[in-house]
Amino acid sequence: PLRPNDFFIKKVCLGAKSKKKITVGNIKNIRDYSWITEIVKAVIFTSSLKPNNFIISAGTKLSGEDVLKFAYKFNNLNYKEYFKTSKKFIRKDENNILIGSKMNTKYLERKFNFKFKVVRKELIRKIYNSL
Repeated sequence: PLRPNDFFIKKVCLGAKSKKKITVGNIKNIRDYSWITEIVKAVIFTSSLKPNNFIISAGTKLSGEDVLKFAYKFNNLNYKEYFKTSKKFIRKDENNILIGSKMNTKYLERKFNFKFKVVRKELIRKIYNSL
């Protein structure tokens, strides 16, 4: 919710909440979005480990289309009627899939009994409700 209004998830949630049509880029992109509170908890846990490279991520997939579906469904709206795509919002050299490895996520669960809980639909719900 603290991100700028043009951050993809926030833009979609604002559009869904106000029942307005929005323009977005590639909705087929897949990302591994995480809730910052959970990231900070994971950082605190990993800070007790010996120095090592560690990528913290939920390891879950969320496409732009999923974000649209979830957000507009909170208002019982068909997302397909509330967005259009524009090349203006497509980044030229962007990777279509950016997902963290579940290896570190599973390690956090085994070692610290920590599991990411705010993912996918719950993440969108939290952002939507915070606006």
